[in-house]
Amino acid sequence: MRSSATIVAAVLMGATLSAAAFMSGCQSDPEPVGMTGGTALTATYSLGTLTTDVVRGGIGVREVASAAEAVFRRRGYTLRTAKVTGDTARVTAQEPGEGEFRATVVTANQIDGGVRIEVHVEPFGDHERSRVMMNDLLGRLGM
Repeated sequence: MRSSATIVAAVLMGATLSAAAFMSGCQSDPEPVGMTGGTALTATYSLGTLTTDVVRGGIGVREVASAAEAVFRRRGYTLRTAKVTGDTARVTAQEPGEGEFRATVVTANQIDGGVRIEVHVEPFGDHERSRVMMNDLLGRLGM
């Protein structure tokens, strides 16, 4: 029979290896999501969030929040929250028929020369839903 210390060590080692595999295996290669000024926009998916940086004049966090609200409404989502400050925005909406804990969140943060847009499907992420939302959002922004 194994000692308690051996079992605990094995469990901790397994948890550590699982966490390392999870963290290293969750970032996707850049994928095309739109065009801006003739240049392809790419996004990466990591830890349940799809992220792209848009460097284009006239697009800021307010424009992203407005586009997100419009896309959510067009898709029949229920808006839960919309908060915009000078350099950040966060819009949360719920898809029809989804449970209380499942929502799609679009965030925008001002970065040097542009805006970083993130799409996350709560609670654990959904790459396909995030990609579809990002494509619709960028299309609404004219990209």
